Amino acid sequence: MATNNANSQQNIAMHSYSRLVLDDVCDNINQVNSNGEGYSKEFTLPDKISGSPYKLKVSKDDVIFHGGGRTAKNQIMPINLVKNNLKVDSVELHGGNTYIIKKHENNGISIDGVWI
Repeated sequence: MATNNANSQQNIAMHSYSRLVLDDVCDNINQVNSNGEGYSKEFTLPDKISGSPYKLKVSKDDVIFHGGGRTAKNQIMPINLVKNNLKVDSVELHGGNTYIIKKHENNGISIDGVWI
């Protein structure tokens, strides 16, 4: 019984933390989207969540979390995703990386990795 309780607590912790990361990314995207051209915001994703690697897929109106055997989804204000001034359907973000979200002309939003 103690093992089941510990596993349950670990699952709750992972769910809560993954939801916080997902919410934070959505908030950052919505904040950049609601500002003017040239506005940008940098953020760093945690390396792992409860010891598990994960990724986020950003599309025009949602962000999906995949990791630790679970999936979660949040809606965002609709955006026009761009990469190198070309429209793209989605962008994939990986734990442990730093990204910059930037608003461009014609309401385009780019999400690019920061490589040092």
